[in-house]
Amino acid sequence: MIDFRNIYLKAKSGSPLPRGDREALSGNFFGAESGISYHSVLAFGLVSQPSKRNVERLLSLAEYFKVHWDDDRLKACLTCGCMYWEVCEDFVNLAKQILDEEDASVFQESAPVSASCLSKVAAEKKSTELLHHLISCAQKSFQDGFAIRGEAIVSAALKAATGQKWIKKSELTPFLNVNMLDTIQFDMELET
Repeated sequence: MIDFRNIYLKAKSGSPLPRGDREALSGNFFGAESGISYHSVLAFGLVSQPSKRNVERLLSLAEYFKVHWDDDRLKACLTCGCMYWEVCEDFVNLAKQILDEEDASVFQESAPVSASCLSKVAAEKKSTELLHHLISCAQKSFQDGFAIRGEAIVSAALKAATGQKWIKKSELTPFLNVNMLDTIQFDMELET
């Protein structure tokens, strides 16, 4: 049995992978969806380029894992596409669907990555539509009792609005009050 976690750890450390490991990753990534592991998706993303074929396959896998409510492997796909390959625009619709899921408990792991994906595109395009979508999802999360999820989405919205890479807890705290969420807008200054 192939230890994809070990391959992932080697790839993450920057160590070159032997040919056999690369072939195993590729075989797994393009194999049957049910046999794809969390770590193989992440490792593949670290050692492969975002070619059209690879991105299309990754989107296909993400859709498969979303439909099958496989939050961990869905998170791996989003991490690969949005963080490693930085092809966030390709994942906007999927990210919105994840954040719009009626039962917020279904995609607890992939929701913060989805929010980050939307945040990056919103900031890059100055998209008020995406910024308002994040704000709306944060409001819903707080109303439904998913405060941690709401906090992650608010942080993503603030990153988009301010262009900051990091949001300090002192900058985030005022916006954990749902009445303050509507004040988030592009080019705003945060008080610490």
